[in-house]
Amino acid sequence: MKNLIKITLALFLFPSFALMAQNEIKSAPQIHWLGLDFTKAKMIGNEGFNDPEIIANQFIAYGWNDLVFDEYDKYNVKDFLRGKKIEKHAEYMDQYNSTVTADGLVITDDYQLTEQDVKDAVEKYQNLEAGEIYMSMIIESFNKPKEEGSIWITFFNGNNEVLYTKKMIAEPGGFGFRNYWARSVYNALKDFEKVYKKMK
Repeated sequence: MKNLIKITLALFLFPSFALMAQNEIKSAPQIHWLGLDFTKAKMIGNEGFNDPEIIANQFIAYGWNDLVFDEYDKYNVKDFLRGKKIEKHAEYMDQYNSTVTADGLVITDDYQLTEQDVKDAVEKYQNLEAGEIYMSMIIESFNKPKEEGSIWITFFNGNNEVLYTKKMIAEPGGFGFRNYWARSVYNALKDFEKVYKKMK
């Protein structure tokens, strides 16, 4: 009976917690944009990712993350968050993405992160400020056979607590390896604009 009461209470309170977290994001005066986190990412498909060393040491270490900041007019988080003031931290993820190695990076099996994996990724972030709201895009996978990128758009506070996370599946596209997969980041942001609009 006690367990039933606990479960019922949890189900009753969960929507309130979720709404409070969404309100905290929407009402924040600014969002700190930290960029792309590849520390839990996998590249799926040998044909699409035939040089894991270059992918890890070039595209993951800095290439993809640099692109979204260098071409900010296109990857404009402010627009996708409907005019929210954005503080950009272009080099923040370098320290984390540089730890990714070629070993086990490219796989052929299906691969999915859980919300706990996302929380684990956020917990490692350092030098966050209490009272501030942050955003990162935690890359789950770039999948060549399925032609899609799986990306968790994640908001959290200065205490490393995840406030909201949403998995977005988006198509890649364009010319060149870097731009092709970066397009899935752009499309994920574009699709998330509709999600953000509906947040309370």
